[in-house]
Amino acid sequence: NAEYGEENECLLVMGSERYSRYEGYSDTFRFKGDFKDSSHGSGSIIVCIDAVHYRNENLQFQPRWIYRELNKAFCGFSPITPEIRPIATGNWGCGAFGGDKQLKSLLQVIVCSELEREMYYFSCGDELLSKSLLNLIVFLREKKITIGCLVAAIEAYGASLGNVVGTTTSFIRPDLFEFILSEMTVKDLSKINLLE
Repeated sequence: NAEYGEENECLLVMGSERYSRYEGYSDTFRFKGDFKDSSHGSGSIIVCIDAVHYRNENLQFQPRWIYRELNKAFCGFSPITPEIRPIATGNWGCGAFGGDKQLKSLLQVIVCSELEREMYYFSCGDELLSKSLLNLIVFLREKKITIGCLVAAIEAYGASLGNVVGTTTSFIRPDLFEFILSEMTVKDLSKINLLE
């Protein structure tokens, strides 16, 4: 578990080159042969933002952890060169660290939206996540939902988990995207200040 300083710090690797082909992840990670990188690292920037290891996966829905992750992504995704490039990202901290794919994808969408950066999300073959994330983004755009309203909906979701946070009993967590869709559909959107 590598942590890169404070909650507003990240690690940048500039000019990296790829040398090998691989397959798998974590315990299944395997070398599959040499790779010829024709870019020779020209202009590549790898951003490393550490993830919290959630032994209790419901903790990540508490405001303290939501804002920690937003700060980390904001730090990592903030441009450092005059040329603004797209962010290529994926299921950050969602493997062995227990991060929720829906939450982590949405937090990264929030940060890219705030920074006005294009984002390519690689769901590691999770077609359901890809489709449901895209459907949610389309809905949020059509309804002109602000970042503030979206973060408030995520916080409301965390609050809806109630006493479950901090327990070790088995619990099937409700779908975050469905919760947000129902929250935004039920509210009188005409009363929301879209300039927040």
